[in-house]
Amino acid sequence: MKAVCKIIREAGAEDILVAAGLCQEGTAKKMFGEKADYYQTMHALRILSGAMWRLYWQAFEACAADRETQHWQSQVENIVKMLFEKDTTATEKLEIIQMSRPQISILQEQMLLFQESLNEHPTAVFWSIFLEMSDILHRFIYYQREGNWAGHLCESARMLLYLTAAGHYKYGQQSLPLYLAEMKKLPETATEAHEALMADAKEASGLDGITLNRAARMKWVYTKPLTAAISAELKSMLHLHSSSPHQESGWSRVNRDAEMVVKVMAAVETNPFTTATPSLINISTGECADPTVKDNLTSVKAVCLKALSESLSSDQKKTSVVKLNTFHTQNRMKPKKSGGKTSATGKSNEVTALLSMTQIIASGGELNIVDFIGNHECSDHPPSLFQEDGSMRTGTKASLVKILKEKTKVSSIPDLPQDCLKTAVVVDAMSAIRHWSFHTGEGFGVIAERYRHLLLNDVPPGTDIIHFCCDRYSTTSLKSAEQEQRYARSKPAKVYEVIEQYTAPDPKEFFAVSANKANLLSFLCEKWCEDEQLEPGLGPTHLYLGGGFKEETKSVVLTAGSVMDVPALESTQQEADTRIFLHTLYSVQNEEVDRVVIHANDTDIITTCLYYGATHLSDLTELWVRTGQNAYLPILKMVVALGPSQCCAMPFIHSLSARDTNSFPYFTVKKAWFKSSMSLDIPALEEFGENPADAMIDDLLNQARDLTITVYTSKADHFEGSDLGKLRAYKFLNNKPTLLKLLPPTENAFLLHLKRAALATIIEERTHRQCRNPPMHRIWMVSGQWTSSSGTIYKASLACVNEQDNLMWMSQGLSEELFLCKECSSMLHTVGFRCQGLATKCRRIHTATLESSDSSCDSENE
Repeated sequence: MKAVCKIIREAGAEDILVAAGLCQEGTAKKMFGEKADYYQTMHALRILSGAMWRLYWQAFEACAADRETQHWQSQVENIVKMLFEKDTTATEKLEIIQMSRPQISILQEQMLLFQESLNEHPTAVFWSIFLEMSDILHRFIYYQREGNWAGHLCESARMLLYLTAAGHYKYGQQSLPLYLAEMKKLPETATEAHEALMADAKEASGLDGITLNRAARMKWVYTKPLTAAISAELKSMLHLHSSSPHQESGWSRVNRDAEMVVKVMAAVETNPFTTATPSLINISTGECADPTVKDNLTSVKAVCLKALSESLSSDQKKTSVVKLNTFHTQNRMKPKKSGGKTSATGKSNEVTALLSMTQIIASGGELNIVDFIGNHECSDHPPSLFQEDGSMRTGTKASLVKILKEKTKVSSIPDLPQDCLKTAVVVDAMSAIRHWSFHTGEGFGVIAERYRHLLLNDVPPGTDIIHFCCDRYSTTSLKSAEQEQRYARSKPAKVYEVIEQYTAPDPKEFFAVSANKANLLSFLCEKWCEDEQLEPGLGPTHLYLGGGFKEETKSVVLTAGSVMDVPALESTQQEADTRIFLHTLYSVQNEEVDRVVIHANDTDIITTCLYYGATHLSDLTELWVRTGQNAYLPILKMVVALGPSQCCAMPFIHSLSARDTNSFPYFTVKKAWFKSSMSLDIPALEEFGENPADAMIDDLLNQARDLTITVYTSKADHFEGSDLGKLRAYKFLNNKPTLLKLLPPTENAFLLHLKRAALATIIEERTHRQCRNPPMHRIWMVSGQWTSSSGTIYKASLACVNEQDNLMWMSQGLSEELFLCKECSSMLHTVGFRCQGLATKCRRIHTATLESSDSSCDSENE
């Protein structure tokens, strides 16, 4: 019983029993926990298995209806009706079953075919396993009470696998196999005992429960007067007087249990045996199991057969215990990782650097501060750009919008001008959904209807063109690591299957997981494309959907009564931030709209709007960004106030000063970057990005470096020049605090930061192109001397190569180490990887020759 509960714990059974009114939430958790009450739990399992068997039968009937079943279906129905008649005795039921073997064999064949069809659906497989476990449990108890020795041994053998799966190794892998082996030899080793067990009840003192065994009944009859007298004396002595029969007997309890089975069936949102999702899901909440949990729970037999075979065949004294991954283990709290603020030696990076300098001077050596501090980060990770755990530093992007408003003296207005302009509304899907939100317990089908109503009605009067642009939330997205850091949690993430019948969980928990947002967007797009959803409400509106479908490039337009693909909007773009401008230019060029209103509140979108307002959308009559319910920002007015040059430079400046795909330079602010850019002549930053032939030329490097130095210096600093190493040394000697993160990055770290900024700029300025994201290849590259070592060991960074633009950018993590091979300096050898960094051994390795400007390593070190 405990094995069954452990395997199905938190898979939805507890919530269903509570929703059906069988028990309270605390009781349900107790029944499926470690301290379960036997009678309560057995009653709950009996009700649950009865409901699941009925759901199984409903699914089987639906499946059988597609086949030729007339020749046997009516006969089976008649047999079932006779078996369930009240006046039919047990003997008569056995006779009916024996006489109906031909029909039952046909039924068994059909059910085997149905069971095979379920193998493609993990949820159906899992609950089929539950039915098998519960049947074994109920038969075992029945044979125990009946004194059926053969049945007892048979069911004991069948429960071996599930006892092993639940981790009860003392029973499943040690005691029970030995017991069964000895009992198998019983006819030979103890013939008389075996014959007595087979012929008599299980105990000489009588029976433990209801029995059909004649010999056991005779013993019970003979001893009943004596036991009744003893029982009466005890009751009298203890003053116990009761004339009521046992509550488990009688038709009232049977009827009540039958009603409860129906209630449990009604509480199941979706029949698990008809659910065609590729994931294993919690049938109450829709939570998806992790791939490991899914594999374990759907292949319990295979996992435990292997463990059992190893235990019985090996001579090891220690038993290998099976630790099955279940929904419960998936949802358990994980211990928080202790974020160490010191290096492996127990000292801070600053102390380590100072001690190294002291050691050099004390030993009589010469210390070149520019070389020591200027060219080395003296840390495992560049502290000005990365956190101590290797993740990117994040800043506040929203301050840039405030700065732009102050500079241009342009502010938001509460309402749009009442102009008779042809208008298109382009909506950032997730931004709108987070604003609309939902309530815990609200059905996803109801949510889809409400969202569609809000989408169609929350537009300026007369608008008949709406674009709903979705994020892809791919694991290979440039923002995936940033999102993981943003929604960091101590509890494991819960992924939910979004189906019309399921109810929504807590919104905060739901939206913290990218997979949930992707599932919701996919559900909305598919739901709105259904035929019955097209006619009502749409009217003359053209509703464009892009990015939310399972198919990566699919984009459609919905009109009253039709769904049509839009090839011009098919794109591999991962972010709604970029897809918005593909849809915007489509409406301007193909539908000749005069006004575009973008519903979004992301700083990235506003900076991109400034660029497009100065270039591709300069002839548009009006371009607005709605940042709030009653806040419309006039983009074209801001473009006029800033000027075309500053607007064209905004994407690069925004990328250098921190965005979702690039680091935030420590102790700098957006205002400093913006003001510094206006005081410098930076034509290379203004022109970079749009031209496919753009490359990292010297002018771009020099101007970006000058901008960085201007940001890190002030009027009080007596520093001139364009050498980051010298600036680091100057700041180190003149700053009162010795924190390394207050220093600007080294030249090597700056170059990688610049390349990430360049890639982000290219993506932003080419967003209006179809399928503009080229394939990205991950490589291992040497990113510079992060420590002041001898130069033979380098910290490595996971980088990506954009083959089309010949750019590389660094990932958020810097956790592995590489050695440069002295024999073949062009080959990178990884530490601890089987592929050894060879492209021939690993498809994910993409070899690349680094330019001399990408690293400060000289030939002697190599």
